[in-house]
Amino acid sequence: MLPDPKTQVVEHDFSRGPWWPSKTVDAVWCVEFTEHVGRNFHVNYFPAFKKAALIFVTHSTWGGWHHVEVHEDEYWQAKYESNGFVYSKDLTARVKAIARTERENNTEAFNGKHFQASHVIRTMQVFINPLVASLPEHSHLFAEPGCFTDYGKPKHDCGTGRKEDNISKLPERFKALKITSDMELQWENIVNKSLPKDSE
Repeated sequence: MLPDPKTQVVEHDFSRGPWWPSKTVDAVWCVEFTEHVGRNFHVNYFPAFKKAALIFVTHSTWGGWHHVEVHEDEYWQAKYESNGFVYSKDLTARVKAIARTERENNTEAFNGKHFQASHVIRTMQVFINPLVASLPEHSHLFAEPGCFTDYGKPKHDCGTGRKEDNISKLPERFKALKITSDMELQWENIVNKSLPKDSE
């Protein structure tokens, strides 16, 4: 699905040891994984998670094939917090709400099927890794306009409002990534190329 998998994908068996990525990343998206890895191997995947500013992770609360770590939310919160991550109730609620809305609205994926996002809605938890989130290269993650407009009105980017010639504008690298329609189209093309073709 990725444009250049040879340079963008690492296949690693966490039962054989840890993987130590060389660079930090904005986020890890981990769905349908943790319940399949015994706690004797947790020490092997945490080094990879520790290279991310944000960790989006699901878990299972019921049985299934090779479900060896089935636990409730509180277990995983304690596990991740004991490894230096901070549970974000707010970000967890936001990502679940987005998934729920997409399901309720029958949002269509690129393949014409509707999003279900069951794992995200049920057990997704979001954790912040302060050691990475605090690095300058990840300053854009918690971005919103910071200059006051008026009571009851949204804030605006500093240096862009009236009478603000003396207020310095925020450099672009500190602002949230703006998703354009071209970016969406590029992503759709990447995904469509990876989808199996229906047999006729």
